[in-house]
Amino acid sequence: MYLLINDSIIPAFIALVKKDKILAVVKRKKTESILFEIVKITKKSDFNWNYLKGIIIFSDSTSFTQTRLIITIANVFGEFFNISRSFTITKENIKLEKLINQGIKKLKNKLIFPVYSKKPNITNRK
Repeated sequence: MYLLINDSIIPAFIALVKKDKILAVVKRKKTESILFEIVKITKKSDFNWNYLKGIIIFSDSTSFTQTRLIITIANVFGEFFNISRSFTITKENIKLEKLINQGIKKLKNKLIFPVYSKKPNITNRK
């Protein structure tokens, strides 16, 4: 079973996938707490962290803060439960099955780091 965190394909969603079958899905608003949404999806299904083979993240990396937050949460769960993780930047519409397969191939049991589509737009106080 894989936990998918999609932040690029509209609508954004979090899903639990087993092979090619979606077991549970929660559409997400980018303003809502991602932790709350992960808890919501785990309650929707017969979920056990021990059965999770990987956390796969799809992002367009347009939001510096959102990308960093999602990566951090995936790394915490991955390290705590010894789960592999992958991060894929998506810029165009690709079939979900293809993205899942790309994510599975990239899974590694080590920290993942954010990659951004542009330099952060951080404003400084005057």
